[in-house]
Amino acid sequence: MIATRALLVAVLGAVPLLGPAQAGEAEPVAGYTRTGETENCLQAHNIQQSRILDADTILFEMSGGDRYLSETEGCHLHKTYTLSYDATINQLCTTTIVTLLDMGGGGPQQVGSCGLGKFQKLAKAAPAP
Repeated sequence: MIATRALLVAVLGAVPLLGPAQAGEAEPVAGYTRTGETENCLQAHNIQQSRILDADTILFEMSGGDRYLSETEGCHLHKTYTLSYDATINQLCTTTIVTLLDMGGGGPQQVGSCGLGKFQKLAKAAPAP
């Protein structure tokens, strides 16, 4: 039996950031805070959308409403980039190397590759009193 390799491409876009959160840290997404809980892998089939927040951070929105952040090291992301990765094992993990494709201009151009950081779970922020 020949295994088919799946290549998933998630189009990324920009998300506005908020002002300072607890301990002087910026909240990554409006209405959400960092929980401190992390995962090494996410199930690829559960990823509904991925968005670049800044040059180092990617937001993963999952089916069921969960949200995770992955902070890369030296990836230098840009809002016109798309992530491409091999999902043969149906997981996106901290050991997965993602290829960065620039979708601006005359078609997709490979601009580099990098690894992902741990996936930090986000929780809905409590309403302000």
